Amino acid sequence: MWSMESALLKATGIEYGLSENNMQNNILKYSKYGIKDADEGGWQDWALSYILSWFGPFPEEFDAYDELSKLSPIINTNKNIHIQDAILLKERKNFTDNDAFKKAIMKYGSLHITYDPADDEQYYNKETSAQYRNDSTDQTHAVSLVGWDDNYPASNFIMTPPGNGAWIIKNSWGDNWGDNGYDYISYYDTSILCYQYSVGYIIGNTESYERNYQTDLGGFLTIDEYDTNVSYKVSYECLGDELISAVGTYFADEGEKYLIEIYVNDELTHIQTGIAPYRGFHTVKLTKEIPIKEWNRFTAVMTKESIPTFNESRQHYRENIALINEGAGWKDISKENKTVSLKVYTKYLDIYTEDLVKVYKNDSKFVADVGVTNKTVTFEINGVNYTRISDENGTAKMAINLNPGNYTIKTIFNGTTVENTITVLPTLIAENLVKYFRNASQFYITLIDGQGKAVSGVNITMNINGVFYNRLTNENGTAKLNINLEPGEYILTAIDPLTGLMMSYTISVLPVLNATDLEMKYMDGSTFNATVLDGEGNPLSDAKVTFNINGVFYTRTTDSNGIAKLNIRLMAGEYIITSEYEGMRIANTITIKD
Repeated sequence: MWSMESALLKATGIEYGLSENNMQNNILKYSKYGIKDADEGGWQDWALSYILSWFGPFPEEFDAYDELSKLSPIINTNKNIHIQDAILLKERKNFTDNDAFKKAIMKYGSLHITYDPADDEQYYNKETSAQYRNDSTDQTHAVSLVGWDDNYPASNFIMTPPGNGAWIIKNSWGDNWGDNGYDYISYYDTSILCYQYSVGYIIGNTESYERNYQTDLGGFLTIDEYDTNVSYKVSYECLGDELISAVGTYFADEGEKYLIEIYVNDELTHIQTGIAPYRGFHTVKLTKEIPIKEWNRFTAVMTKESIPTFNESRQHYRENIALINEGAGWKDISKENKTVSLKVYTKYLDIYTEDLVKVYKNDSKFVADVGVTNKTVTFEINGVNYTRISDENGTAKMAINLNPGNYTIKTIFNGTTVENTITVLPTLIAENLVKYFRNASQFYITLIDGQGKAVSGVNITMNINGVFYNRLTNENGTAKLNINLEPGEYILTAIDPLTGLMMSYTISVLPVLNATDLEMKYMDGSTFNATVLDGEGNPLSDAKVTFNINGVFYTRTTDSNGIAKLNIRLMAGEYIITSEYEGMRIANTITIKD
């Protein structure tokens, strides 16, 4: 627990005395949340699980140390400290690979480590409180790594190590052990920092969460690494009206990329990507908090290149709660007496809101339930804030007079912000029209009222190129406008006679007669070609096309490819040729060179 106290002291300047008794007893095999066959020596995994699961820590006064004690309750003292981040330092590569540990001590405070202590005269010098052993790689005892001395003499050890330098540890055996509870361990001791990760607790996360949904309440931690992305997920049932605010899990390395997905009642509600800032347990604050109701089922899915699991806990893992996908589909690992580490953090929901879908200018309002009367609630839409007072039912309402479209609304109350979507549907329903010249396609538009029901027997006004047309809606609320325009693009504006809503649509009229300018040499045999299409855009054969050059008219019939050809036997010069089919005329240039 000294590692935690040291981290708190470094971050806050406050000296804490935390309950070691509660942590030890809730780790033991006698505890509901303990580890099978756990002894009293301690292990990093166990302390990590206790602290990150919010069982503690808390002040020692609530559960003082008792050497004979084996059972402690789970206590909410109102002084519990919630820790949400911890760095895991990898083992040393050699006996002088020490910089990462020194930097971590400077940044976070003392580190939680394990080593193999010796109290016999072969390895431990009681006069200097110094240990050096070169025959053990066991990890049997947990202590706090508090500092180092690069110049600590090798001569202070019973056996002389290859060089100077020692780690300074604070032991858990009281002030009567070592140098007032501290020991020196040679850099070259084979049992320290070489075969097990070290833990530093990060206190910088000041975001406050109310509830911690989790399955990894104890056991041994394993982080399996893969060459490709894999996924794991956990499902929970909400215990109240809350906001899903953050997700916490272990990352195998600094820089590991991840993808988070949140589902509520099997519906995807949030996606977020990021990069791990360090190796260890990291709590990721969601960019959008997700409101959920009591008894809602929600699922967090994490995709990255590692999966952290816990096993050997006394917990009984429920089926189909924690699953992994290594590429061959989802697998329930409860059958292996395992669970994944994927915590979900929530805040109490001071605000309950739902997305709003409404028809333009109907009576529907956006409603926020804050549970208390006569309180100011702020709504933000399009960067503009509006304040409303909650009524006797604890609800604040906002009239929505927006044009058709999708909008984001933020509701702000008591320090909490909830984000929702407002969708305003138009009372005029139509599609842009693309048609070929004078085919049977026409423009259709439907009018609905505020409840979405068709409105019949009223005139809809439509404007094209400054010309207004009134068309009566039929029993289905639909009006039709015949489009007999020349090829080109037009804007049609329709006006709802009931609400005044104006909607614009694009009318595209495609030509059924096409030709390109012709450049040729005198009497080179070139023909001027015009292509005719039917109303569906397909080549039209046996169609009569009239060509006019210098007031002389020629009629030609299209072939199977819809092409009408006119032989050109004119003198050198430039000519305008007009092609006509079924009332459609186009003009082109023919240039003849000597």
